[in-house]
Amino acid sequence: MGKKLIALLLTGTLLVLSACSAPADEGTMEVDLEALAGELLNSGLFEETLNQVDNGIAEKTYHIADATTAALYVGSGAVVDELALFEFEDAAGAQNAVEFAKDRVASQKESCEIYMPSEVKKLDNAVVETYGRYLVVCISDGTETNERIEKYFEREG
Repeated sequence: MGKKLIALLLTGTLLVLSACSAPADEGTMEVDLEALAGELLNSGLFEETLNQVDNGIAEKTYHIADATTAALYVGSGAVVDELALFEFEDAAGAQNAVEFAKDRVASQKESCEIYMPSEVKKLDNAVVETYGRYLVVCISDGTETNERIEKYFEREG
């Protein structure tokens, strides 16, 4: 009887431990967007210091009205560097907003081809990614931008 009890307890412990190490469900992943912004803004990815604009401007700029949280950081206008972070109710909301983000990047590229051709490369390499119910748009000079963002979401998940 003692051996069966020990075997049962060990099996239960292994199940609990394996559940703890399982990757987070993207739908329930909780990410501190302010902390992510701080990490990216201080990482040296951007050519100049970016400043946060009003949330209403973020929504209007990207034509996204259904985000539960929206944060937009922009530069002086001399560069296209930009960071936009959105949180939605669910992953479907984030996925639906991807086209709006891609449209924003395409629109900027169209303008820059005439007025700031040296900035077009940043737009060509813009990161527009969803992570569960989060949408991240990052336009920068950094070649490791995507890796930094992915690592953040892996760490937080």
